[in-house]
Amino acid sequence: MKIIGMKTKRSLLTLFMVAFACVSEAQIYFQNDTDEPVSVAIGMHYDTDGSGYWGTEGWFVCDPGDKIVLSSVIGLNDNIYYYAKSTTSDKKYDGDTPLLVSTNAFSIKNADKDYQKDKHPEYSVKNFRHIDMNTGALQLKYTIILTY
Repeated sequence: MKIIGMKTKRSLLTLFMVAFACVSEAQIYFQNDTDEPVSVAIGMHYDTDGSGYWGTEGWFVCDPGDKIVLSSVIGLNDNIYYYAKSTTSDKKYDGDTPLLVSTNAFSIKNADKDYQKDKHPEYSVKNFRHIDMNTGALQLKYTIILTY
């Protein structure tokens, strides 16, 4: 049986800390390849202390041809959700996952809970699109590209 020395333990700890710092700073981008400006909301499941919850945040406005940062702290989250709507027409880009949004800029904790909607009449349910970021490799940057 081989015993790991103190120097090796420090090296492993340093490597772990660097990897954790990189993952916690992972970024998700949104690129608008349509011909109209859109407002975007992002949703994900957070689990920092074992008591996980669904959160949503928005509205991020993205003009045609632009690329914006939606979040800089996605951690080890492989599943990201988004909802986008045109700011100039009735067009929307939705999916199958119901989460809460608000009329104005928002950040909602427990965005999957009915009591939130009951407490906040300005909240409404939108069906978010799912993005599976699990490609088998660690991704520090991911871009959602919105097309027609």
